[in-house]
Amino acid sequence: MELFCFFFSPRPLLDPGRRRAPACAVALALSLLGGCGDDLTTSATASDSGTTGESDTAPATAATTAATDSGAETTAGPSGTESDSQTGGTTVGLTSGTSTGDATTEMTSGTSDGTGSSATGSTGSTGSTTTGDPTTGDPTTGDPTTGGTTDTGELVGVCDDDTLPYAGSLCGPPQTPCALTANEAVSPEHHFRNEAPAIALDVDCAPQVAYSVAEGGYHGFFARRVGDDQWETEATPMDLARVGLDYDPVGARTLTLAYGGAFNASLWSRDGGGVWTEEDAVAGQHIGSAYAFERDSAGDVHAGLFNAGYVAEHGRWDGGWTLQTFSPQSQQTTLALDPIDDTPNLTYWTSENQTWELTWATPQDGPELVTPLGSNVLEIQQHGVAVVPAPDDDPLVARPYALLAVRQPGGLHSLVLAHRADVDSWVVEEIIAEDDANASLCESPPFGPGETCDFDYIRYLPLGIVGSAGGDVRFVFRMTHHTGTLVSECVQQPFPQCWWTLQEDTSTAELRVGWPTQDGPEWVSFVDDVFATGLTLRVDADGVMHMAMYDTENIGNLMVRYLRLE
Repeated sequence: MELFCFFFSPRPLLDPGRRRAPACAVALALSLLGGCGDDLTTSATASDSGTTGESDTAPATAATTAATDSGAETTAGPSGTESDSQTGGTTVGLTSGTSTGDATTEMTSGTSDGTGSSATGSTGSTGSTTTGDPTTGDPTTGDPTTGGTTDTGELVGVCDDDTLPYAGSLCGPPQTPCALTANEAVSPEHHFRNEAPAIALDVDCAPQVAYSVAEGGYHGFFARRVGDDQWETEATPMDLARVGLDYDPVGARTLTLAYGGAFNASLWSRDGGGVWTEEDAVAGQHIGSAYAFERDSAGDVHAGLFNAGYVAEHGRWDGGWTLQTFSPQSQQTTLALDPIDDTPNLTYWTSENQTWELTWATPQDGPELVTPLGSNVLEIQQHGVAVVPAPDDDPLVARPYALLAVRQPGGLHSLVLAHRADVDSWVVEEIIAEDDANASLCESPPFGPGETCDFDYIRYLPLGIVGSAGGDVRFVFRMTHHTGTLVSECVQQPFPQCWWTLQEDTSTAELRVGWPTQDGPEWVSFVDDVFATGLTLRVDADGVMHMAMYDTENIGNLMVRYLRLE
């Protein structure tokens, strides 16, 4: 199940440069996944047996959770015993990659007023009637009974089973640089939200986005882009704590995996007239994800799930659901289809060996260890998987790639790109590593009231990865340069105590797109001051990359943003 939040005045900060998350209330069952719309810290334990059956209780491998460095954050440290040792499995060494920048030079780059770029975005379309939702404040625009796809006048491709998946090259490298051609607010209001918005492309290659608001319950919204900076938005008839989205061009309908927040996943469809229909609930108790839902070329739907016993599962719907289980003690499943034969590839975190490991599987192969995390505390769950045809000299027909963060000694993280080189063999290359050698962290507590401390450090967050049937891979990650000033506050009762609280936050952020090369991963920045947390990504029939994301804009809580790269 997920979390929703009630809001009251937050307590002072105890950690430099990090905002405190709003207090979250558990609704209906204990959640291990909904950390206020952000990544979670999860501690593994010595148990190597998962909880089975339908239960709302937490498995032994997920003793504690806390929001971490992807937006609203908590200052409370994880409980349990943290270890940098690796237990069990095969250790995959990190190979240093090539990048176009490093943490040392980035410490002095960029300025920001912290306002982000949503001022240019808008919701609703010209001539539509807008009514506010009194519960969430999100807009409802247009008449949902008149729906259907609308050509934006900008994209002329056809996205159907004959043109997808795209088999050409993708933008990014110097010879084919990306242009940012859209940066729009799907929903500019800042709310408490879970996981990530989901994105799909209709037959005209126009984006559709589904997202949630988790305040006083779970509220779902569905938006269609009908023009430049114009989105028609409607409330969904089902609750959404998490949501997956894809489009069926044969049936001219949008397919939605709705997760209502209490181990209740169900497939819904929305036809061209705006009518929603519940097609089939997944039997039992299951959690779905925006990162793990795709329709294949035969019209079947695939979902990466895990059940109430926290066992990773593959769900296939061809008129009815069939489920295949993989590893127990699992968290955060992602899914991508093989462009050659639609084989679903899943990646997920598992802690069977008393430490967190990223695991890969298909219905025919695996599970296989991709790489150990390097710790039994999982601070950044977010990762992604993409599959492309393998090179001619490769022993495999298809090559899956995974984007993730691994733990360095001392608690920092490296972003890495992994690919399957052979059966049970994965190559892991470093994209970029956090380095606090020149950082200012304000780690020492203040001694009295009115003291100040300037913080200055950099953190990275993996966001998404996608491939083309032509063999190209692109990954997206966020660099956040945390800067600002803390000021001390003190109390004398019941005993003298001082702590740091935020006085000024001047942090900046970049989104970066990267790709593998023979010399290691490379990347470039493509937009500034977008503080993305959860992101989903689609490639259309012209090779254009469409992204939906939650964005704090460095002011707290999450709005919904759409970006387009081509």
